[in-house]
Amino acid sequence: MTAFATGLALLPLAITGNKPGQEIEYPLAVVILGGLVTSTLLNLFLLPPLYAKSRTGDILHSQADISAAAEAFGYRALVSVEEGLQRTVEWYRETLKIPVASR
Repeated sequence: MTAFATGLALLPLAITGNKPGQEIEYPLAVVILGGLVTSTLLNLFLLPPLYAKSRTGDILHSQADISAAAEAFGYRALVSVEEGLQRTVEWYRETLKIPVASR
């Protein structure tokens, strides 16, 4: 909708041509309209295939599993997910001086 409104606003400048007093507006309107048309066409015809339905063999869901690393190398996490998240939030609060919300 924004591109459409911008296009409608610039269309008179592009159509009327390079009149005195519009030496800057005319080429600017032409370039902006060209960009709007190009980006609209790309969004209509190029992007939909990128987000098409999944195909056979596509990985739909992925979850972390460290059991193979634990078995092969004896790996174990030193910090739990909950503790790691808590540490991360505390670090951001201290670094960015974010006040703790009261309940």
